[in-house]
Amino acid sequence: MRFIIPGSKPFNRETAVLMMADSVEAASRSMKKHDAESIYKLVNDVIDNQIAQNQFSNCNITFRDINRVKKTFLQNARQYLSCKSRIFRCRNLITAKIVLIS
Repeated sequence: MRFIIPGSKPFNRETAVLMMADSVEAASRSMKKHDAESIYKLVNDVIDNQIAQNQFSNCNITFRDINRVKKTFLQNARQYLSCKSRIFRCRNLITAKIVLIS
């Protein structure tokens, strides 16, 4: 799966996190299944594709930061699933930004 949002590459960690969140949210809209395995694959595929495309080359985000963002997205997705929510929206997962700062 390739999900590309036009625009410049992010210049700081916060905008990188927002780019990840927007991309995952956009990709999630086309999902047929919203189970834990599908969401795990989606989050990893989308963000790994961004890494492969050098989308984070202009900012000081580390692989450690990116893994923390992925973990936060997945934890929040599990909360949505446990509430039997049918819609997965990563835009509400801006808590990843807080994780990076702390």
